[in-house]
Amino acid sequence: MNVVVTGGTSGIGAAVVRELTNKGLQVSFIGRNRERGQAIAKQTGGQFIQADLSLLHETHQLATYLNKPLDSLILCAGGIGSKSTPLVTSEGLETLFATNYLSKVVLSQALLPQMTTNASIVMVSGNGRYKNASTAWQTAEKGLRGALKAGLALDLYAQQLAQNQPALRVHTCYPGMVQTNLFQQMAWPVRVLVRMFGQSPDQASGYITRLVYSRHEGVHWQKTKPIQLDLPVTGNDLALELWNYSHSILADYQ
Repeated sequence: MNVVVTGGTSGIGAAVVRELTNKGLQVSFIGRNRERGQAIAKQTGGQFIQADLSLLHETHQLATYLNKPLDSLILCAGGIGSKSTPLVTSEGLETLFATNYLSKVVLSQALLPQMTTNASIVMVSGNGRYKNASTAWQTAEKGLRGALKAGLALDLYAQQLAQNQPALRVHTCYPGMVQTNLFQQMAWPVRVLVRMFGQSPDQASGYITRLVYSRHEGVHWQKTKPIQLDLPVTGNDLALELWNYSHSILADYQ
């Protein structure tokens, strides 16, 4: 079984790599930190590929490199906004939107032809509570608002992808509060809260990998429970608008 994991050099992604390689799966994992990646590859036997998924040109190049049949694509790469101003990539895109959402669209779309029978795409996303999320896709957001908007976009995309590709098992999963280095730049009350009540990455990885091993009904999950999205607006226009906007962006970065 061949698996690709993004965000595989730290946090949940690294825990997923360890779990799957321990079970004998062939795992290629992507991350930015070469030193950590090489150490995890040596420890687990997985194949490390260095790439910055906030850059869409680089993500497209990565997709062409991953040219073998694929049984599961596990998209863990992402961040949490902690800055008082929006962060923008060298390509002119909001960093969180590019990393947490657009990179997942690029890889999943590019690798669709390589997905095998009964293959799965599992994406780490938010908790489904998006009533206060921005839907101004072209507007850069700061801090947690940027992460919330990207989470909404990803869940809407997964919903559409599942409809378009009924032969695939498409899921998003919110694993709950996890003790990862994503929170190191947050305010100290948040860091204390995560330290006290957050679960370990190894615990959280199990919620992701269970969606790989066997078939489950429903697209969106919080730990082991299926959830419905709480959206800022109703109807299908929002998802369609996002789909068209996203593909117009991606066409410029191939």
